[in-house]
Amino acid sequence: MSRRPKPEITWTAAVLTGLLVAVYLGSQQFLELDKSLLGYLVGTFCFIGGSTYRLAQFLGRPQAAMYFKGALTYLFDKDVRRSVKRRRSAMTAAKGLVTNVVAQDFIWRRGWFRWLLHFNIAWGCLLSFAITFPLVFGWFRFKLVSADEYQIMIFGLPTVVFPIESLFGRLIYHALDFSAVMVVFGVILAYYKRFKAERFMIGGRSTWDLLPLHLLILVSLTGLLLTVSSAFLRGAGYTVITLTHQVLVIALLAYTPFSKLFHFLFRPLAVAVMVYHEASGEQQHCRKCGEAYAPAKQVADLKQVLGEKSFSQPILEAPVLDAEALDLCPSCKRDYRARRYIKQLTRGFVH
Repeated sequence: MSRRPKPEITWTAAVLTGLLVAVYLGSQQFLELDKSLLGYLVGTFCFIGGSTYRLAQFLGRPQAAMYFKGALTYLFDKDVRRSVKRRRSAMTAAKGLVTNVVAQDFIWRRGWFRWLLHFNIAWGCLLSFAITFPLVFGWFRFKLVSADEYQIMIFGLPTVVFPIESLFGRLIYHALDFSAVMVVFGVILAYYKRFKAERFMIGGRSTWDLLPLHLLILVSLTGLLLTVSSAFLRGAGYTVITLTHQVLVIALLAYTPFSKLFHFLFRPLAVAVMVYHEASGEQQHCRKCGEAYAPAKQVADLKQVLGEKSFSQPILEAPVLDAEALDLCPSCKRDYRARRYIKQLTRGFVH
């Protein structure tokens, strides 16, 4: 009897197949692919495949699926399509994308220094992805139309022509340099913060904890060296730098979905939680102290999820979150759990 593949494997295969078709069509049957970028293309497929697998795996969890499906219901379900709740949900989603994803205010609340390093690394990487992925896929390229003019080709169609030495041309030519400088600046701040906090750590810092930072700064610095070589050194060492840069980029792309860097792709999912909370309406009040602590729908949905899945705690010999605990606010819930924990531990000593 054949076993069905896991949903995350199915999603990964479907996304990679669709991407391959999009590359085939967008690059004019692969004719517009730059052979010097094929290594980056392999790394990009590894990145997108690994990212799809991780996202599908995450969204397959009952708790995450509860939030995501709830948010989609409020935004797109036909029963609420014309309702005030849907408009409010759409406004919450738009606000969440601006404040939570673009401005990253959730980091600002933890301190301006942390926000500065996080913002530079995140947007430096996203800017470089936005530029390099279309180039690698053959969707976007520059065509030399005269001795001092380029034309931008998008999906094989000619668009704007611009002088190489114009301000527009220089901005486009150095866009990846700008993103690399942002990443280098953010990583330097991250190094400073981590090594400053080293003395407060009980144990030593793992090498794997700093590996993403090492890869980021090496990729950025070798990318900047390519510009330095071509602009100031008459191409000295360009071939070696290019090969080194490509190997580092491939390693970073393949490693990112399985590293701590992957959390930036999870961030947009926080918008779904914001929509879910905003549209859920009535608040649940603590059975013990009467404080409002969560949307009533969230508590009801969580009870349903926990009813379908069994999460046990060996010492308590009971569900980790039973119905009685879910009706309590976080403070009262901690007190409730602590009392049960102590009672279970002392049960053998009390006669």
